[in-house]
Amino acid sequence: MQRRQFLSALAAAPALFMPTMQSAPSWWPFLGEAQLCPIKTSTDFRISYQANGFDMPRKNRIKKTVNRMFERNAEHIIDPFRDFAAQMTVGNFIPLWLDNAYSEIQAKWLSAGSYTLPGAKLNCAEAARRFDPSSLLVTLEAVPFQVPGYAPDFWAVGTTDGRAIRAVCVTADRFFSDPPTASLRLFNALAAWEMGNALALYAGYQAASTSAEVGSRVPGQWSIESASTLVSQ
Repeated sequence: MQRRQFLSALAAAPALFMPTMQSAPSWWPFLGEAQLCPIKTSTDFRISYQANGFDMPRKNRIKKTVNRMFERNAEHIIDPFRDFAAQMTVGNFIPLWLDNAYSEIQAKWLSAGSYTLPGAKLNCAEAARRFDPSSLLVTLEAVPFQVPGYAPDFWAVGTTDGRAIRAVCVTADRFFSDPPTASLRLFNALAAWEMGNALALYAGYQAASTSAEVGSRVPGQWSIESASTLVSQ
């Protein structure tokens, strides 16, 4: 049986999708277009990742994105974007982010001990001990993307089927609709959220809605029933 896909974004974000009324919106690729490159692996957990060239210098594109931020009165995200872009494209932080993200997610699940998510077959600690992070394949995307089976006007920044993870390298909410309030969505946080969802799927948990995803949270320390309230804050 095909397992349900999780589509998500940043923990406690105002929306788990990026909705648009356009049938084919024009997203601004903050770091440019993807370039097919060989799959690499992280150092500690041997997590496979398809960087799509976003781990290579992109000085000109970063400059263009900064100029676009100035033009759109989104100056408040320029410095954090520059810092993040430098780490990703020059500092080779992607494998470190992946290892750190899985280590943190694993620790949260182990801390939950014998707690079992509703409908799951494995308790949290058992799932964390059994799950093999080297089975993951993380793919970096240039812009938000559509996922088969979901509404055509919803655009995801992160998704997982339990093994394959897709996450946008960097983008921003409200960059076109309300630039002065735009907020960055960063790959390291998105990847961590989807790793938590991958563990949830492995344990046998099926979220009833996107707001009920476990993501980067500690299982059992948040109310699934009030998850939609947590996500909207």
